[in-house]
Amino acid sequence: MNLTWKMSPEIFGVMALCMGDAAAFWSANNPSVMTVRTFRRKGGKEAYHTARDIRLGGSIATAWMLLVGIGGSAVTRSWWPIAGTAAAAVVQWAVWEWAIANPHGITGDMAQQQSSGFQGLGVQQNAQ
Repeated sequence: MNLTWKMSPEIFGVMALCMGDAAAFWSANNPSVMTVRTFRRKGGKEAYHTARDIRLGGSIATAWMLLVGIGGSAVTRSWWPIAGTAAAAVVQWAVWEWAIANPHGITGDMAQQQSSGFQGLGVQQNAQ
C-alpha cells in the first residue's frame, strides 16, 4: 500500500475520528488525571501499584489507538490518520505521566476544607 501526506476534507475527518477514538480508548482503560493524582497521594505499595496499573492501561489503550490509526490510514491511503492518532497517544502519555509524578498534596485538599465550609468555593455552612 502506498501512503501519502495528501490532505483533503475526508482525510481530515477520518483523522479527527481516529484521534477521538484514541481518547476514548485511553479513557476506557484509565481513570482521570484527577483520580490518578488522588490515588498516587496514598504512597507506598499502593502508589506503586497504581502507577503500574495506569501504565498497563496506557499500553492497552495505545495498542487500540495504533490499530484504529492504521485502519484510518489504510482507508484513506494517507499518513495523517496514524500521525494524528500517534500525536494523541503522545499527549495522553505525557499528561498521565505528569499526573503519576505529581500526586495531590495533603495540604489544602478539598476534603480538608469540608470542615470549614468550602469557603474557597463560596459555600458557607451555617453554625448552629
